[in-house]
Amino acid sequence: MNNVKFDSKKQKTIKGLSKAIYIISKIGRIMVTVAIPFILLTFILLTFYIYKTDLKDDTLSVDGEAIGAIKLVETEEQGASLIITGEEIENKEIKLSDFDKDIVLKVKEAINGISKSTVMSLMIIGTIAFTAFLIIVRSYLKHFEILFKNINKEDSPFTLENVGHIKKIAYLLIATIVIPMVFSLIASLMLKTDFNLKINTVNIMEILIIFAMAYIFEYGYEIQKDSQGKIYGEIAEESVKKE
Repeated sequence: MNNVKFDSKKQKTIKGLSKAIYIISKIGRIMVTVAIPFILLTFILLTFYIYKTDLKDDTLSVDGEAIGAIKLVETEEQGASLIITGEEIENKEIKLSDFDKDIVLKVKEAINGISKSTVMSLMIIGTIAFTAFLIIVRSYLKHFEILFKNINKEDSPFTLENVGHIKKIAYLLIATIVIPMVFSLIASLMLKTDFNLKINTVNIMEILIIFAMAYIFEYGYEIQKDSQGKIYGEIAEESVKKE
């Protein structure tokens, strides 16, 4: 039976692309790994600072001492703006879209209507959720790195190991969608407001496509095994060699 072959030009192309994706995934994984402790520390410090901060009647105070004001101003000519003023704060005016304005109003209403302990609980839950999200992204990039490293080095991409990596990537993508949704749901319940949770259909399509790729790779592996050939023209299984 004839072996399945790739011409040298296509072989170089796919190996070059897989090497580039492998390098990008590795760099991304390293960056996320380095960023996790810094982001975690930032959240901890922010949580501590928020614990000391109050916002009542547009007045921002720390440890009971007023340091500035945060006001939402809306005019027919200029639309909505968030005005930030204070002696130790550089005065700023931030233009808001209708979507941003709705978020500001909901957050402001929620802050005025909940206790500081609830805010602290949300900050802690948010820190845990975001850290978990970053860890999952790191794992996602790790599987991408190994997958394309294998494709670059091996004679054939159609291996059960690669199928496993592709499926794990799809499961991890699901987790990156679920975690923010769960946190938003918890925040909505605790703040007694509606954040209009929406499912991103693009993300759903990405997950379905990756699962489809996994089964395509698995099908390719079965064809390769049955034909006793590899994509670059070598025998696929060690067991076949022994026979």
